[in-house]
Amino acid sequence: MDKFTTDDLPQLESYRRRGSHFQGIPPVYAALGEMVAGKKPGRTGAHERTMACNLGAAIGDMATATLVYQQALARAVGRWLPL
Repeated sequence: MDKFTTDDLPQLESYRRRGSHFQGIPPVYAALGEMVAGKKPGRTGAHERTMACNLGAAIGDMATATLVYQQALARAVGRWLPL
C-alpha cells in the first residue's frame, strides 16, 4: 500500500488505542478530507496503490448528498459518471 487514508482519523486512532481494531495497518498517509481539499496529493501515478478505510456514519453523507445534488441541479453544474 502506497497511501492509506481514512475518513475519520480520530475514530481510527481511538480504536487502535483500545487495541480492538486496526492493529498492524500501514501508517495513515492522510485523512480523506485532506486529499479532497488538496492539502495532500492523492495518487501521483498509475503505479501507486491507495486504500481508504472509511469509518464515518453514512447517514451524514446521505443527508449532505441530497443537498449537494439539489444545488447542482439548481445551478446546472456537475457531471454524470459512469459506474
